[in-house]
Amino acid sequence: MPQIVTTAIVKSDWLGIVSNTDQDAAIGRLIDAVAEEIKGICNQPIAQETVTLTIMGASGNKFPLYYTVPISLTSVEYKREMDDAAWTTVTGSVVFPLNGVNYLYNENGFPESFYRVIASIGYSTIPSDIQVCAAEMVKELWYELYNAPENRFGVNAISEGFGTTGTITRTLQRMRPLVEMKLQRYRIFTT
Repeated sequence: MPQIVTTAIVKSDWLGIVSNTDQDAAIGRLIDAVAEEIKGICNQPIAQETVTLTIMGASGNKFPLYYTVPISLTSVEYKREMDDAAWTTVTGSVVFPLNGVNYLYNENGFPESFYRVIASIGYSTIPSDIQVCAAEMVKELWYELYNAPENRFGVNAISEGFGTTGTITRTLQRMRPLVEMKLQRYRIFTT
């Protein structure tokens, strides 16, 4: 899975601490927290990951997957009843975009009741505007946690084992309105 932004980019372009390796683990944890926050804002994977989708009641020859990020199919399978033990492979399925949404298509249709789609969803190369947004978020977290000037969001103390604890979560939630507009085009399509 690709990183949403690398520690090296954050250190060189955003924090100016290239030669300091003492904080690499902490920066990595901040990047992980920011990646999860961006995934939550967009309501879909941004960095490519394998996802298993179970779809019930499909009919016709296409149905929306709703994801707006790239999708690469690994397999499509079906079974008639949910209690059936075995899945049967469906051949000829493809994903195509239509009006900004990815659809699963099969020229023979999807007449069965239950489908399992295994796919890589998200970007294998993160778009530069998402990388910049992620780096900005990491920088803000970094300055809050380690420099804490008065004009920051207000984190007063931090312990070394912060990971994704309450301090980071509260800070990310306060940052959310500032980055949601930048990420709007990457949000999942919903009806």
